[in-house]
Amino acid sequence: MTYETKAELLSLSGQPQQSIRLYRDYIKPTIPSRKEEIARQLDELRIQYEVEKTQQENLQKTPVFTTSFYHHRSVTLLLSLYIIYANKLNAKNRLL
Repeated sequence: MTYETKAELLSLSGQPQQSIRLYRDYIKPTIPSRKEEIARQLDELRIQYEVEKTQQENLQKTPVFTTSFYHHRSVTLLLSLYIIYANKLNAKNRLL
């Protein structure tokens, strides 16, 4: 149960002083931090939107870039798999 819900229930049950105390001690101090958290999240979303928008514009302008990007990823994946395989093979050879 959240502090807000508890404060609301205390208010409705005829205990307004406890509701006010709960609001003053727990809920009110968290409001600025919530606003800061919301502002931070909005900034992150705004940045993510701008990055994705720029990426989409770049992909639309240069379709060759998209093809080379996927080729680069494939080569990187294959190279990584080869390195892993070579390391395992070397480790197996050391055991023999």
